[in-house]
Amino acid sequence: MSEYKIDVGRLKAPTAKQLYALNTASAVSIRAWLENVISMAPESMARAKNAIYDFERHFKGAIWELFWWFHLSSICVDIKIEAKTNLESKKSVDFLAKFPSGKLIALEISTLSDNHEEIQKEYNLGGLHHYLESHLYGPYKYIHLEPLQFETSFEDYELILYPLQDWLNRISFTMVSNQFDEPSFRLCISNKGVVIDFRALGYDKFSRAKPGILRSLAPKVEVDEKERLKNLILTKAAKKDAVPDCPLVIAITESGGFMSGTLWSRATALIGDECIRIYDDGPQEVVHKDNGIFLGASGWRNTGISAVILSAANIPSSDFGEYEIWIHGGAELVLEPEDFAFQARYFRINSDCVEEFQGPSAEQRWVAIPLR
Repeated sequence: MSEYKIDVGRLKAPTAKQLYALNTASAVSIRAWLENVISMAPESMARAKNAIYDFERHFKGAIWELFWWFHLSSICVDIKIEAKTNLESKKSVDFLAKFPSGKLIALEISTLSDNHEEIQKEYNLGGLHHYLESHLYGPYKYIHLEPLQFETSFEDYELILYPLQDWLNRISFTMVSNQFDEPSFRLCISNKGVVIDFRALGYDKFSRAKPGILRSLAPKVEVDEKERLKNLILTKAAKKDAVPDCPLVIAITESGGFMSGTLWSRATALIGDECIRIYDDGPQEVVHKDNGIFLGASGWRNTGISAVILSAANIPSSDFGEYEIWIHGGAELVLEPEDFAFQARYFRINSDCVEEFQGPSAEQRWVAIPLR
């Protein structure tokens, strides 16, 4: 096995660049882990290896795919990567693994961590900030930049520089009536998903220097972690087409705070949000909305998913700080705890209750649990 070294000059993701810029004990340890796992991973993991050099979303996805391959390779008899059993399907699953129980299980991997888009967007805006400061010139001390729309992949800064400099040239000599004017300019590059408002501040007719850039933060779309979890799982559920004859398990690893929340918050993502139904004659009852991943007011949902694994983990350790497997009681292919080889808490979503597994030799294997 040849030792692998990351080509730092090729890194694009802000998190990757920061990882290789720091010399803390933690950063050094993570770098060593990453390069070791890439060295060990087979050629069939080439997509994940190459994605290390991609933008933020793909970089972090690659990290967790490598993490799970490393974890599965220590317990599974056989692992196929980017696999399918339906040869007519255009889709494939991340892993098709034969567990010690003999069960062949398809796994799709994702992560509920930082908002990748926001990290990449702010990083690229920072690049634009520095680019404009080094290229713009004119009789203004400051140019205020407010992004109204900014696609995460945008890096064609020249498309902004030239019209912005042209605008500055025009207002410098024809549009300024006095030093207190603050002329503004909206730049729209519709085919690139970019809309930015600029405002010129601090006019000095005797100056012809490089103005400083004042930058507002990019607009953020706030989505709570439970909704992000649902969106991730439902997106991955489409991969069932690739493995119609195998249980599909979706493993969501997070490095945020969702797993440190209540068990109830995770359960309601699967069984639907709780609400109160009030009848005309006075009584009321607790019911669940029809928005759960496994279950809703209308009955079972997404029965192609056999289980969801929720875990909190830290690289470079392959240990999981918290580890829960939520089994879909109404799935087309129902799994049992013995089908896995993980030391974890097991829960099963039934149509009328949520149960926790007590162990294979317990007098009562499953016990209904209060979630709140």
